[in-house]
Amino acid sequence: MTEWVIARRHAATFGIDEFIQTLDDSKAKNFEIDLTDSAPVLNAEIDDSDASIRAHRSRMDRERIELLEKVDKLLDHRLNLTPDSSTYTHAPYWLVRYSYQKGTFRVAVSGATSKILMGELPVTKRYRLKKWLTSMVLLIGSGLLFQVLPYLLWGLLQGDSSNDGEIWMIPVFVVIVAGALWAGSIAVLGSALKYEVQVNEEGKERGNGFNLGGLLKKMGDR
Repeated sequence: MTEWVIARRHAATFGIDEFIQTLDDSKAKNFEIDLTDSAPVLNAEIDDSDASIRAHRSRMDRERIELLEKVDKLLDHRLNLTPDSSTYTHAPYWLVRYSYQKGTFRVAVSGATSKILMGELPVTKRYRLKKWLTSMVLLIGSGLLFQVLPYLLWGLLQGDSSNDGEIWMIPVFVVIVAGALWAGSIAVLGSALKYEVQVNEEGKERGNGFNLGGLLKKMGDR
């Protein structure tokens, strides 16, 4: 299995991580400078030993993310990776910039597949209004739950369920959901203040991670 790493010491190019995941060496050819059509060509800044270290770190990080999606807590994670060989490969990557209403936005395109990897879109008034309304709804829901909490606790203290440990999970659940709604309102509000929106190759927004349904599902699994 091929593990791709960027042969540059400080590479933080827009969409470069997504580009690496789409690379395939099955159709690799010998490099010919004439095929670049005067496009900039970057040379390697690392050697074989650095490449092995970076490949190990990259695989470790990817496996850790995959494991954390399957388990609640990961105490230790180790990986033994011994590359057979390393090959320096040039891969075509295009960063396109376009202007809209005095703003500059970027689109990352794979020159190997001619597909858009990710891009930036200007934030519209409709988008901001939608985020503001969503943030207000989440904030109101959080406030209502926190307001109900004292009455819920008072009712439990007045009842005969002091020995029933499971029923006391109800106020704990209410606190967690209320806190999640409050945090979600802040996150959504922050997205409304952004200058641009990052989207994937399908045009869907990236980084919109708050999902109340997903949160409740995880709590139910636990």
